[in-house]
Formats: sequence, structure tokens, C-alpha cells
Amino acid sequence: VEGAGTVRVSWLGNSNEFVYDAIDMNSHYNHFSDIYKYNLSLKKKDRLTHGLRAREPSVSPDGNEICFIQLDTGYTRLAKIHRDGSGFEVLYAPDIQIRLSRPEFLNVNEIVFSERNTVGREVLRILNLQSHTVKDLLPDYSPMHFAKMTREGLVFESEKSGVANIYMASEDLSSAKPITNVVTGASSAEIDSGLDELLVAVLSGTGQNVEAVNPEVWQNQPEQLPQM
Repeated sequence: VEGAGTVRVSWLGNSNEFVYDAIDMNSHYNHFSDIYKYNLSLKKKDRLTHGLRAREPSVSPDGNEICFIQLDTGYTRLAKIHRDGSGFEVLYAPDIQIRLSRPEFLNVNEIVFSERNTVGREVLRILNLQSHTVKDLLPDYSPMHFAKMTREGLVFESEKSGVANIYMASEDLSSAKPITNVVTGASSAEIDSGLDELLVAVLSGTGQNVEAVNPEVWQNQPEQLPQM
């Protein structure tokens, strides 16, 4: 499947379909970022949004909802649709120049996302879909980015030690521990569902490389990393 400007791909639970964002023509004069769904069996692409300037989709654990970031002039919003593209709803709309990114379902009722304020401080925040409240997640680990819910728990990138490394939050999200210890920078992590390896992008002299880290290594990092 081809798509310009794709930022993120998210699988549906059946592993036969995934959603992604791409920039395409919305009218004769406009190209907008929208959400698409691709079916592997049918080799078929469906457009789920039209002109919403939608990007960075994430699918809920039950596969029924898709959350994403909606762009506007000077604004970003957290929004969602049903898996068929209907039911568009803005969930959270911060003030001008506040940048939201990388939404991720923690469960069917909570979404974690990055929020960067006007002075550049970036934190992770959690939106509760039932109470419509927003709270900070582990603010002592700011600046932080790239939250990802894995089979082992929530992982995220934090520069708490002075260098970007990957941390895993506790089950109750009250604390976190490092699972990488690099001096160049690590980001965008995932846990392999078959081998329990940590897959992570690590900065090197040749750029970003995807590395696989054995569970004996990533599960046994020091409780605190040295300050750099």
C-alpha cells in the first residue's frame, strides 16, 4: 500500500487489517492527512476520514474505536472515530500552540498521549473517556515521549537521566524503571509478542537502527540510570 506522509500504523485485533495516516487529495485544491484502513486478505484500502487533517491513529484493545490527533491552524486536538469511520468526536482540545502527539489506548476507557506546552516542556497525560478528565502521568520523568502499550506494560521514552532511554511503568502507573541504558538515545520501543525481545530504535553513528534486546538484558537494568 502506498501513502505519502505516513506517520503511524496501528493493527486491528484480527491481525488482518491495519489503520494508518496518509496525505491525499481531499478536493481539487486541497491535500489533507486522513485515516485509512487496509485489509490484507482483500488487498483493499478504505478511507475512514475525509478532510479531518487526522494523523497518528491508534486502535482500542477491543478494536471498536480509533483515536488520533487532529491538526488545525495553531491547534492540535485529540479525537476518535468508530472503526468504520463514523462517530467523529473531539475528546480533548487544549489552548493554541499546545502540541498533542502519539495517542495510545491504555485500555478501552483511557488514552495516554504526549502534550508539549508553549515553553517546550513535554509530558505524558491520560484522558479518561468516562469522566472526561485529564491527568499527568509520572511528571518527574519529563521530558517524555512515545508511549506504547505492550504485552508487558506501558513503555515510554524519557530524558530523565539526560539521555533518551526507554522506561516501563509499573502496573498501577505510579512508578517506572529503565529497560534500556544507552548513552546515545533510544526511542519507539515495542515488546516482541513471541520472543519477549525489546525492539527499540537506538541512535548510532549511522543514524537510527532498530535493535533487538534479549529479555535477560532489558528486564535487569539498574533501577536508576547515571546522570549524563
